[in-house]
Amino acid sequence: MSSLAQDGEIRVCVADNGPGIPPRLSGRVFEPFFTTKPRDQGTGLGLNICRRIVEDHGGAIEFEHAEPGARFTVTLPAPAAVPQASAASRDEGDAPAAPPSRVLFIDDEPALCTLVSEYLGRLGHEVTVAGSGEEGLEAALAGDFDAIICDMRLPGMSGDEVSEALLQQRPETARRLIVATGDILSPRTQEFFDRTGLPHIHKPFKLDELAAIVADLTAAREAERSAD
Repeated sequence: MSSLAQDGEIRVCVADNGPGIPPRLSGRVFEPFFTTKPRDQGTGLGLNICRRIVEDHGGAIEFEHAEPGARFTVTLPAPAAVPQASAASRDEGDAPAAPPSRVLFIDDEPALCTLVSEYLGRLGHEVTVAGSGEEGLEAALAGDFDAIICDMRLPGMSGDEVSEALLQQRPETARRLIVATGDILSPRTQEFFDRTGLPHIHKPFKLDELAAIVADLTAAREAERSAD
C-alpha cells in the first residue's frame, strides 16, 4: 500500500500479488450483486459499498490490472479542499430526524454491517448487528427494537423466513420490520411483499435513506406508546 498527498488530493493505492481479476470481468467489479463466488457465499456488494463510501466523501476509486494481482486506487479531497457547502450538506444529512432508537440490522455482508452500525451510531442510535437469519431472529425475539432492517438474501435462514417467523411469533415486533432487497422485480419477491404487506428498502440503499426509515419507524412506535 502506498499513499500520496498533492494538489489538494490524497491518493491511496492498494495492490496485491494474487491471481488478479480476468480482463473480461474488470468492467463489472463495482457492479452491485455481481460475484464469482458460489451461491450463499457472497453477495457481490463489497466493492460496490466501498465505491459508494468513497464517492459519498467526494472521491473516486479505480481498478487496474497489476502484474501479478490487482490494484485499487482511492482518491479523496484533502480536508482543506472540501467545499464548505458540502460539509454543511453532510451535517444536515447526519442530523437524526427522530429520538435515538434501538436498531437491529440483519445482513451477512460484514462491510455493510460495519458501515451501517457506524453511521447510525453517529446519529445516536444503538445498533445491534446480526450476521445470519438465525442470529437475527433470535435477537429480534429476545430484544425490544424500535426498527429492524433485514436483508432478503441470507445464507441458511433467509430474510423472508425471518420475516414470516416474526409475523407468526411476534406480530407486534414485525410492525417495526423493513426488508432490504435488490430483487424487487422477481415474482417470488413480489408475492412475498403482496402476501405479508411488509415494507422494503431497495439495495444498494443510501445511508440517509436508511436513517429516514429508522426515524419513521421510531416515530410510529412513539405514537403507539402515546396512544396507549
